[in-house]
Amino acid sequence: MNLRKAIAVVSCLLLLGCLLFFAFQWDVSSSESTPPVLQVQAGEEIITANQGGYCWNERGKAVCVDATDPAEDLEERQGVSAVSGGNVELVFDNPPYAIEVEGKSIGGRWEKQQINNLQMELPETKDNYIYRVSGQWEQGDVSYAFLVRAK
Repeated sequence: MNLRKAIAVVSCLLLLGCLLFFAFQWDVSSSESTPPVLQVQAGEEIITANQGGYCWNERGKAVCVDATDPAEDLEERQGVSAVSGGNVELVFDNPPYAIEVEGKSIGGRWEKQQINNLQMELPETKDNYIYRVSGQWEQGDVSYAFLVRAK
């Protein structure tokens, strides 16, 4: 009789362990691991930047996505309007520990931009400017691009 009880207890524990294992695996695989979204704010106007390629590792799931340069797909209607010489703010729900920004006017050359506390000063010249952003987090790195119409 004791042997039957021991087998029943071991069987129940094995069944419970299997159920917990599969429930945990399902939860991890069903929750997508996605990098932060970049929003760009100029005054009261906010836009979401185009996301490019990224590698992201979160909750045991690693994903690398190869994409074209996000600056190539920008259209003027996707941009944010701002005052020339004013500031734009980069808004992340989870800020990166390292960030690089480069920008250019339409038809110009890419130049590294100064960024301070996720704020960037725009040129004094009224024009359309494209910016590329590369951010690094513990979980990986992501590239973005956005358009600013400086008026």
